[in-house]
Amino acid sequence: MKQLCADLLNGVKDHPVADAYSLYADRTTVSYRANRLESIKNTLVNGAGLRVLVDDQLGYAGATTDIAPKQIIEDALELAQFGPVLPNFEFTEPPSQIIEQPRYFEPTAKLDVATLSTHCEEAIDQILSVRDDVNVDVTVTKSTAASCHANQQGLAYESESSLYSLDLSIKRSKNDEILYCTAGTSVRDHTIDRAHHRSLCQQALEQLARCDTAAKLETGDYPVIFTGNAIYGFLYPLLIALNGENLSKGTSPLAEDRHSKVFPKDFILQSNPYVESSLANKALDGDGLPQELVDLVSDGQVQNGIFDLVTASKWRKIFTKQAQWAKAGCARRLGFGGSTSPNYATLTLQPGTEDNLIKNIKKGILVENLLGVRMGNPLSGEFSNNVSIGHLIEDGQVVGRVKNVMVSGNIYEALNTLEGLSSHSEWINDHMLLPDIHVGRLRVTCKI
Repeated sequence: MKQLCADLLNGVKDHPVADAYSLYADRTTVSYRANRLESIKNTLVNGAGLRVLVDDQLGYAGATTDIAPKQIIEDALELAQFGPVLPNFEFTEPPSQIIEQPRYFEPTAKLDVATLSTHCEEAIDQILSVRDDVNVDVTVTKSTAASCHANQQGLAYESESSLYSLDLSIKRSKNDEILYCTAGTSVRDHTIDRAHHRSLCQQALEQLARCDTAAKLETGDYPVIFTGNAIYGFLYPLLIALNGENLSKGTSPLAEDRHSKVFPKDFILQSNPYVESSLANKALDGDGLPQELVDLVSDGQVQNGIFDLVTASKWRKIFTKQAQWAKAGCARRLGFGGSTSPNYATLTLQPGTEDNLIKNIKKGILVENLLGVRMGNPLSGEFSNNVSIGHLIEDGQVVGRVKNVMVSGNIYEALNTLEGLSSHSEWINDHMLLPDIHVGRLRVTCKI
Protein backbone atom coordinates (compact mmCIF):
# COMPACT_ATOMS: atom_id res chain seq x y z
CA MET A 1 0.00 0.00 0.00
CA LYS A 2 2.85 2.36 0.77
CA GLN A 3 4.38 1.56 -2.60
CA LEU A 4 1.12 2.33 -4.38
CA CYS A 5 0.97 5.76 -2.71
CA ALA A 6 4.61 6.35 -3.61
CA ASP A 7 3.90 5.49 -7.26
CA LEU A 8 0.99 7.92 -7.38
CA LEU A 9 3.05 10.74 -5.86
CA ASN A 10 5.96 10.00 -8.15
CA GLY A 11 3.60 10.48 -11.09
CA VAL A 12 2.98 14.09 -10.00
CA LYS A 13 6.45 14.85 -8.68
CA ASP A 14 6.48 18.13 -10.58
CA HIS A 15 3.62 19.32 -8.38
CA PRO A 16 4.78 19.99 -4.80
CA VAL A 17 1.27 19.93 -3.29
CA ALA A 18 -0.18 16.44 -3.58
CA ASP A 19 -1.26 13.55 -1.39
CA ALA A 20 -2.23 9.93 -2.02
CA TYR A 21 -4.44 7.54 -0.10
CA SER A 22 -4.88 3.77 -0.43
CA LEU A 23 -7.33 1.49 1.35
CA TYR A 24 -7.95 -2.23 1.68
CA ALA A 25 -11.02 -3.36 3.63
CA ASP A 26 -12.63 -6.75 4.22
CA ARG A 27 -16.22 -6.67 5.50
CA THR A 28 -18.52 -9.54 6.54
CA THR A 29 -22.20 -8.85 7.23
CA VAL A 30 -24.85 -11.18 8.63
CA SER A 31 -28.46 -9.97 8.44
CA TYR A 32 -31.64 -11.36 9.98
CA ARG A 33 -35.05 -10.01 8.95
CA ALA A 34 -38.31 -10.76 10.75
CA ASN A 35 -36.54 -13.24 13.07
CA ARG A 36 -34.98 -15.24 10.22
CA LEU A 37 -31.66 -15.30 8.40
CA GLU A 38 -31.80 -13.08 5.32
CA SER A 39 -28.23 -12.89 4.00
CA ILE A 40 -24.52 -13.40 4.59
CA LYS A 41 -22.28 -11.11 2.57
CA ASN A 42 -18.56 -10.59 2.24
CA THR A 43 -17.28 -7.43 0.59
CA LEU A 44 -13.72 -6.53 -0.36
CA VAL A 45 -12.73 -2.92 -1.00
CA ASN A 46 -9.34 -2.16 -2.55
CA GLY A 47 -8.50 1.18 -4.09
CA ALA A 48 -6.58 4.43 -4.05
CA GLY A 49 -7.00 8.15 -4.61
CA LEU A 50 -4.80 11.12 -5.48
CA ARG A 51 -5.15 14.86 -4.81
CA VAL A 52 -2.93 17.32 -6.63
CA LEU A 53 -2.80 21.12 -6.84
CA VAL A 54 -2.32 22.38 -10.40
CA ASP A 55 -2.14 26.14 -10.95
CA ASP A 56 -3.88 26.72 -7.60
CA GLN A 57 -6.74 24.32 -8.45
CA LEU A 58 -7.21 21.06 -6.60
CA GLY A 59 -7.85 17.92 -8.65
CA TYR A 60 -8.93 14.59 -7.25
CA ALA A 61 -9.33 11.11 -8.73
CA GLY A 62 -9.89 7.74 -7.10
CA ALA A 63 -10.48 4.20 -8.35
CA THR A 64 -10.18 0.56 -7.41
CA THR A 65 -6.74 -0.93 -7.84
CA ASP A 66 -8.00 -2.68 -10.97
CA ILE A 67 -7.30 0.72 -12.53
CA ALA A 68 -3.61 1.37 -13.18
CA PRO A 69 -2.03 4.16 -11.10
CA LYS A 70 -1.20 5.90 -14.38
CA GLN A 71 -4.91 6.39 -15.08
CA ILE A 72 -5.58 7.80 -11.60
CA ILE A 73 -2.72 10.26 -12.10
CA GLU A 74 -3.97 11.37 -15.50
CA ASP A 75 -7.53 11.79 -14.22
CA ALA A 76 -6.45 13.85 -11.18
CA LEU A 77 -4.35 16.18 -13.32
CA GLU A 78 -7.14 16.62 -15.85
CA LEU A 79 -9.85 17.19 -13.25
CA ALA A 80 -7.82 19.88 -11.51
CA GLN A 81 -9.05 22.40 -14.08
CA PHE A 82 -12.57 21.88 -12.69
CA GLY A 83 -11.54 21.84 -9.03
CA PRO A 84 -11.80 24.62 -6.44
CA VAL A 85 -9.35 27.52 -6.65
CA LEU A 86 -7.21 27.36 -3.49
CA PRO A 87 -4.29 29.78 -3.75
CA ASN A 88 -3.09 29.15 -0.18
CA PHE A 89 -3.63 25.40 -0.05
CA GLU A 90 -0.70 23.33 1.20
CA PHE A 91 0.20 20.26 3.20
CA THR A 92 2.55 20.42 6.16
CA GLU A 93 5.43 18.20 7.12
CA PRO A 94 4.38 15.21 9.25
CA PRO A 95 4.88 15.34 13.02
CA SER A 96 8.19 13.94 14.23
CA GLN A 97 6.36 11.36 16.34
CA ILE A 98 2.97 9.79 15.71
CA ILE A 99 1.39 8.17 18.78
CA GLU A 100 -1.52 6.00 17.69
CA GLN A 101 -4.11 4.63 20.09
CA PRO A 102 -5.05 0.96 19.52
CA ARG A 103 -7.48 0.67 16.63
CA TYR A 104 -6.99 -2.98 15.73
CA PHE A 105 -8.18 -5.74 18.08
CA GLU A 106 -7.34 -9.23 16.95
CA PRO A 107 -10.28 -11.01 18.66
CA THR A 108 -12.66 -8.71 16.79
CA ALA A 109 -10.80 -9.13 13.51
CA LYS A 110 -11.02 -12.94 13.83
CA LEU A 111 -14.78 -13.17 14.41
CA ASP A 112 -16.22 -15.70 11.98
CA VAL A 113 -19.64 -16.03 10.32
CA ALA A 114 -20.83 -18.61 12.84
CA THR A 115 -20.10 -16.26 15.75
CA LEU A 116 -21.75 -13.29 14.04
CA SER A 117 -24.83 -15.42 13.37
CA THR A 118 -24.90 -16.50 17.01
CA HIS A 119 -24.90 -12.86 18.12
CA CYS A 120 -27.92 -12.22 15.89
CA GLU A 121 -29.81 -15.29 17.09
CA GLU A 122 -29.14 -14.57 20.76
CA ALA A 123 -30.41 -11.01 20.34
CA ILE A 124 -33.60 -12.23 18.66
CA ASP A 125 -34.15 -14.88 21.34
CA GLN A 126 -33.68 -12.33 24.12
CA ILE A 127 -36.27 -9.98 22.65
CA LEU A 128 -38.81 -12.68 21.79
CA SER A 129 -38.54 -14.13 25.29
CA VAL A 130 -39.93 -10.81 26.57
CA ARG A 131 -42.24 -9.79 23.71
CA ASP A 132 -44.01 -12.24 21.42
CA ASP A 133 -45.90 -9.51 19.52
CA VAL A 134 -42.93 -8.22 17.51
CA ASN A 135 -40.58 -9.00 14.65
CA VAL A 136 -36.87 -8.40 15.03
CA ASP A 137 -34.28 -7.31 12.48
CA VAL A 138 -30.60 -7.67 13.39
CA THR A 139 -27.50 -6.90 11.37
CA VAL A 140 -23.99 -7.66 12.61
CA THR A 141 -20.91 -6.57 10.68
CA LYS A 142 -17.24 -7.30 11.23
CA SER A 143 -14.62 -5.54 9.14
CA THR A 144 -10.89 -4.95 9.04
CA ALA A 145 -9.10 -2.21 7.14
CA ALA A 146 -5.58 -1.19 6.31
CA SER A 147 -4.75 2.21 4.83
CA CYS A 148 -1.81 4.37 3.84
CA HIS A 149 -1.75 8.17 3.53
CA ALA A 150 1.27 9.88 2.01
CA ASN A 151 2.11 13.33 0.67
CA GLN A 152 4.93 15.20 -1.05
CA GLN A 153 6.05 16.67 2.28
CA GLY A 154 7.21 13.29 3.61
CA LEU A 155 4.09 11.86 5.24
CA ALA A 156 3.81 8.06 5.03
CA TYR A 157 1.16 7.13 7.61
CA GLU A 158 -0.06 3.55 7.74
CA SER A 159 -2.98 2.46 9.89
CA GLU A 160 -4.81 -0.79 10.61
CA SER A 161 -8.21 -1.07 12.27
CA SER A 162 -11.01 -3.44 13.18
CA LEU A 163 -14.71 -2.64 13.43
CA TYR A 164 -17.74 -4.42 14.90
CA SER A 165 -21.28 -3.13 14.38
CA LEU A 166 -24.59 -4.44 15.70
CA ASP A 167 -27.88 -2.81 14.75
CA LEU A 168 -31.26 -4.13 15.80
CA SER A 169 -34.81 -3.01 15.24
CA ILE A 170 -37.98 -4.19 16.97
CA LYS A 171 -41.04 -3.82 14.77
CA ARG A 172 -44.50 -3.80 16.33
CA SER A 173 -47.72 -3.59 14.32
CA LYS A 174 -50.70 -2.37 16.34
CA ASN A 175 -53.85 -0.38 15.56
CA ASP A 176 -52.83 0.24 11.94
CA GLU A 177 -49.46 1.64 13.04
CA ILE A 178 -45.99 0.19 12.58
CA LEU A 179 -43.62 1.21 15.34
CA TYR A 180 -39.84 0.74 15.19
CA CYS A 181 -37.68 0.75 18.31
CA THR A 182 -33.97 0.60 17.54
CA ALA A 183 -30.57 0.29 19.16
CA GLY A 184 -27.09 -0.16 17.80
CA THR A 185 -23.40 0.44 18.19
CA SER A 186 -20.12 0.38 16.27
CA VAL A 187 -16.83 -0.21 18.11
CA ARG A 188 -13.26 -1.27 17.47
CA ASP A 189 -13.37 -3.91 20.22
CA HIS A 190 -16.53 -6.03 20.36
CA THR A 191 -15.82 -7.20 23.92
CA ILE A 192 -16.55 -3.85 25.59
CA ASP A 193 -19.81 -3.66 27.53
CA ARG A 194 -21.69 -1.20 25.34
CA ALA A 195 -21.24 -3.46 22.28
CA HIS A 196 -22.90 -6.50 23.85
CA HIS A 197 -26.26 -7.43 22.38
CA ARG A 198 -27.77 -7.91 25.86
CA SER A 199 -27.53 -4.21 26.69
CA LEU A 200 -28.68 -3.16 23.21
CA CYS A 201 -31.71 -5.45 23.40
CA GLN A 202 -32.55 -4.06 26.81
CA GLN A 203 -32.43 -0.50 25.46
CA ALA A 204 -34.82 -1.32 22.63
CA LEU A 205 -37.18 -3.28 24.90
CA GLU A 206 -37.35 -0.43 27.42
CA GLN A 207 -38.15 2.00 24.61
CA LEU A 208 -40.91 -0.31 23.37
CA ALA A 209 -42.37 -0.68 26.87
CA ARG A 210 -42.64 3.10 27.21
CA CYS A 211 -44.71 3.10 24.01
CA ASP A 212 -47.33 0.64 25.25
CA THR A 213 -49.43 3.29 27.00
CA ALA A 214 -50.99 6.10 24.95
CA ALA A 215 -51.44 9.71 26.02
CA LYS A 216 -52.78 12.91 24.47
CA LEU A 217 -51.40 16.41 24.38
CA GLU A 218 -52.82 19.69 23.10
CA THR A 219 -50.89 22.17 20.97
CA GLY A 220 -48.95 24.68 23.02
CA ASP A 221 -45.56 25.78 24.36
CA TYR A 222 -44.02 23.17 26.65
CA PRO A 223 -40.73 22.19 28.27
CA VAL A 224 -39.06 19.50 26.17
CA ILE A 225 -36.43 16.92 27.07
CA PHE A 226 -34.39 15.51 24.20
CA THR A 227 -32.79 12.12 24.67
CA GLY A 228 -31.24 9.45 22.46
CA ASN A 229 -31.14 10.15 18.74
CA ALA A 230 -33.42 13.15 19.24
CA ILE A 231 -30.49 15.06 20.78
CA TYR A 232 -28.69 15.02 17.43
CA GLY A 233 -31.87 16.10 15.64
CA PHE A 234 -32.26 19.04 18.01
CA LEU A 235 -28.61 20.14 17.67
CA TYR A 236 -28.45 19.61 13.90
CA PRO A 237 -28.94 23.30 12.88
CA LEU A 238 -26.06 24.32 15.17
CA LEU A 239 -23.80 21.52 13.92
CA ILE A 240 -24.19 22.45 10.26
CA ALA A 241 -23.64 26.12 11.15
CA LEU A 242 -20.28 25.12 12.70
CA ASN A 243 -19.28 23.07 9.65
CA GLY A 244 -16.52 24.56 7.54
CA GLU A 245 -18.39 23.89 4.32
CA ASN A 246 -21.13 26.33 5.32
CA LEU A 247 -18.82 28.73 7.11
CA SER A 248 -16.51 29.07 4.11
CA LYS A 249 -19.44 29.65 1.76
CA GLY A 250 -20.86 32.36 4.03
CA THR A 251 -24.17 30.49 4.31
CA SER A 252 -23.76 29.83 8.04
CA PRO A 253 -25.28 32.46 10.36
CA LEU A 254 -21.95 32.32 12.23
CA ALA A 255 -19.81 33.17 9.20
CA GLU A 256 -19.83 36.97 9.42
CA ASP A 257 -19.84 37.17 13.21
CA ARG A 258 -19.31 33.99 15.19
CA HIS A 259 -20.08 35.87 18.43
CA SER A 260 -23.49 37.01 17.20
CA LYS A 261 -25.18 34.10 18.98
CA VAL A 262 -25.13 33.86 22.76
CA PHE A 263 -25.18 30.52 24.56
CA PRO A 264 -25.62 29.47 28.20
CA LYS A 265 -22.33 29.30 30.10
CA ASP A 266 -22.82 25.62 30.93
CA PHE A 267 -23.28 24.68 27.25
CA ILE A 268 -19.76 23.44 26.38
CA LEU A 269 -19.51 21.69 23.02
CA GLN A 270 -16.27 20.11 21.76
CA SER A 271 -14.79 17.93 19.07
CA ASN A 272 -12.74 15.46 21.08
CA PRO A 273 -10.44 12.85 19.48
CA TYR A 274 -9.38 11.44 22.85
CA VAL A 275 -12.61 9.84 24.06
CA GLU A 276 -11.93 6.27 25.12
CA SER A 277 -13.31 3.57 22.79
CA SER A 278 -14.32 6.14 20.18
CA LEU A 279 -14.10 5.30 16.48
CA ALA A 280 -12.46 8.72 16.03
CA ASN A 281 -9.36 7.77 18.04
CA LYS A 282 -6.83 8.29 15.28
CA ALA A 283 -3.54 10.16 15.50
CA LEU A 284 -3.92 12.05 12.22
CA ASP A 285 -6.96 13.37 10.42
CA GLY A 286 -7.80 12.81 6.76
CA ASP A 287 -5.41 15.59 5.68
CA GLY A 288 -2.51 14.14 7.64
CA LEU A 289 -2.70 16.74 10.43
CA PRO A 290 -2.59 15.80 14.13
CA GLN A 291 -6.06 15.59 15.63
CA GLU A 292 -6.57 17.92 18.58
CA LEU A 293 -9.33 18.91 20.97
CA VAL A 294 -11.45 21.66 19.40
CA ASP A 295 -13.57 23.96 21.57
CA LEU A 296 -16.67 24.70 19.51
CA VAL A 297 -18.84 26.52 22.07
CA SER A 298 -17.74 27.66 25.52
CA ASP A 299 -17.99 30.76 27.73
CA GLY A 300 -21.30 31.53 26.04
CA GLN A 301 -19.79 31.98 22.56
CA VAL A 302 -18.69 30.09 19.46
CA GLN A 303 -14.94 29.61 19.71
CA ASN A 304 -14.08 27.52 16.64
CA GLY A 305 -15.57 25.83 13.61
CA ILE A 306 -14.89 22.45 12.05
CA PHE A 307 -12.47 22.79 9.11
CA ASP A 308 -10.40 20.59 6.87
CA LEU A 309 -7.61 22.00 4.67
CA VAL A 310 -9.92 22.66 1.73
CA THR A 311 -12.57 24.60 3.67
CA ALA A 312 -9.93 26.45 5.71
CA SER A 313 -8.32 27.54 2.46
CA LYS A 314 -11.67 28.68 1.07
CA TRP A 315 -12.35 30.62 4.29
CA ARG A 316 -9.02 32.46 4.14
CA LYS A 317 -9.73 33.41 0.53
CA ILE A 318 -13.14 34.94 1.30
CA PHE A 319 -12.81 36.18 4.89
CA THR A 320 -9.34 37.67 4.68
CA LYS A 321 -9.65 39.74 7.86
CA GLN A 322 -10.52 36.62 9.87
CA ALA A 323 -8.15 34.30 8.01
CA GLN A 324 -6.47 32.83 11.10
CA TRP A 325 -9.72 31.74 12.70
CA ALA A 326 -10.12 28.77 10.34
CA LYS A 327 -7.86 26.06 11.71
CA ALA A 328 -7.70 22.78 9.81
CA GLY A 329 -7.36 19.43 11.57
CA CYS A 330 -10.87 18.01 11.35
CA ALA A 331 -10.77 16.25 7.97
CA ARG A 332 -12.56 12.96 7.47
CA ARG A 333 -12.08 10.52 4.61
CA LEU A 334 -14.85 8.12 3.66
CA GLY A 335 -12.86 5.61 1.65
CA PHE A 336 -10.90 6.46 -1.48
CA GLY A 337 -13.86 7.53 -3.60
CA GLY A 338 -13.72 11.20 -2.67
CA SER A 339 -11.64 13.95 -1.14
CA THR A 340 -11.90 14.94 2.53
CA SER A 341 -14.75 16.77 4.22
CA PRO A 342 -14.79 18.61 7.57
CA ASN A 343 -16.25 16.66 10.44
CA TYR A 344 -15.84 16.52 14.20
CA ALA A 345 -13.97 13.65 15.86
CA THR A 346 -16.24 12.66 18.77
CA LEU A 347 -18.81 15.36 19.44
CA THR A 348 -19.11 15.88 23.20
CA LEU A 349 -21.30 18.12 25.30
CA GLN A 350 -20.25 18.59 28.92
CA PRO A 351 -22.78 16.83 31.18
CA GLY A 352 -24.76 18.71 33.79
CA THR A 353 -25.64 17.86 37.35
CA GLU A 354 -29.20 16.57 37.05
CA ASP A 355 -29.87 12.89 37.77
CA ASN A 356 -33.56 13.24 36.89
CA LEU A 357 -34.49 15.96 34.41
CA ILE A 358 -38.23 15.25 34.44
CA LYS A 359 -38.87 15.36 38.19
CA ASN A 360 -39.85 19.05 38.29
CA ILE A 361 -41.79 19.19 35.03
CA LYS A 362 -45.51 19.69 35.62
CA LYS A 363 -46.44 19.13 31.98
CA GLY A 364 -44.10 18.60 29.06
CA ILE A 365 -42.78 16.13 26.53
CA LEU A 366 -39.88 13.67 26.40
CA VAL A 367 -38.60 13.20 22.82
CA GLU A 368 -36.61 10.07 22.01
CA ASN A 369 -36.57 10.15 18.22
CA LEU A 370 -37.28 12.68 15.48
CA LEU A 371 -38.21 12.38 11.82
CA GLY A 372 -37.23 14.84 9.12
CA VAL A 373 -34.17 16.24 10.91
CA ARG A 374 -33.29 18.37 7.87
CA MET A 375 -36.75 19.93 7.55
CA GLY A 376 -37.36 23.63 8.09
CA ASN A 377 -34.52 26.06 7.40
CA PRO A 378 -31.69 24.59 9.48
CA LEU A 379 -28.98 26.92 8.18
CA SER A 380 -30.82 29.81 9.82
CA GLY A 381 -31.23 27.81 13.02
CA GLU A 382 -34.88 27.00 12.39
CA PHE A 383 -36.17 23.46 12.88
CA SER A 384 -39.54 21.80 12.51
CA ASN A 385 -39.45 18.08 13.18
CA ASN A 386 -42.04 15.36 13.46
CA VAL A 387 -41.67 13.32 16.62
CA SER A 388 -41.29 9.62 15.90
CA ILE A 389 -41.21 8.55 19.55
CA GLY A 390 -42.28 11.03 22.23
CA HIS A 391 -43.94 10.80 25.64
CA LEU A 392 -46.11 13.02 27.78
CA ILE A 393 -44.66 14.11 31.11
CA GLU A 394 -47.07 15.00 33.91
CA ASP A 395 -46.08 15.86 37.48
CA GLY A 396 -42.55 14.53 36.98
CA GLN A 397 -43.64 11.20 35.50
CA VAL A 398 -43.72 9.73 31.99
CA VAL A 399 -47.39 8.80 31.55
CA GLY A 400 -47.68 7.63 27.93
CA ARG A 401 -46.68 7.96 24.31
CA VAL A 402 -47.99 10.87 22.24
CA LYS A 403 -48.47 10.54 18.47
CA ASN A 404 -48.85 12.99 15.58
CA VAL A 405 -46.71 15.58 17.30
CA MET A 406 -44.23 18.12 15.92
CA VAL A 407 -41.66 20.27 17.74
CA SER A 408 -40.43 23.51 16.19
CA GLY A 409 -38.36 26.54 17.03
CA ASN A 410 -34.96 28.14 16.62
CA ILE A 411 -31.91 26.36 18.02
CA TYR A 412 -30.27 29.57 19.29
CA GLU A 413 -33.42 30.80 21.01
CA ALA A 414 -34.17 27.34 22.39
CA LEU A 415 -30.71 26.96 23.93
CA ASN A 416 -31.21 30.24 25.75
CA THR A 417 -34.12 28.59 27.59
CA LEU A 418 -31.85 25.69 28.61
CA GLU A 419 -32.99 24.36 31.98
CA GLY A 420 -30.48 21.58 32.49
CA LEU A 421 -28.29 18.79 31.18
CA SER A 422 -28.29 15.26 32.55
CA SER A 423 -25.34 14.06 34.61
CA HIS A 424 -24.89 11.06 32.33
CA SER A 425 -23.96 10.96 28.64
CA GLU A 426 -24.81 8.33 26.05
CA TRP A 427 -23.38 7.28 22.72
CA ILE A 428 -25.39 8.46 19.72
CA ASN A 429 -24.61 7.32 16.17
CA ASP A 430 -21.23 6.10 17.42
CA HIS A 431 -19.50 9.47 17.09
CA MET A 432 -21.39 11.60 19.63
CA LEU A 433 -21.30 11.36 23.42
CA LEU A 434 -24.05 13.63 24.70
CA PRO A 435 -26.20 14.18 27.82
CA ASP A 436 -29.98 14.58 27.71
CA ILE A 437 -31.04 18.19 27.12
CA HIS A 438 -33.89 19.96 28.94
CA VAL A 439 -35.19 22.98 27.01
CA GLY A 440 -37.53 25.26 28.94
CA ARG A 441 -39.92 26.14 26.12
CA LEU A 442 -40.62 24.92 22.57
CA ARG A 443 -43.67 24.97 20.34
CA VAL A 444 -45.35 21.56 20.26
CA THR A 445 -47.99 21.11 17.58
CA CYS A 446 -50.41 18.21 17.96
CA LYS A 447 -52.70 16.79 15.32
CA ILE A 448 -55.95 15.70 16.91
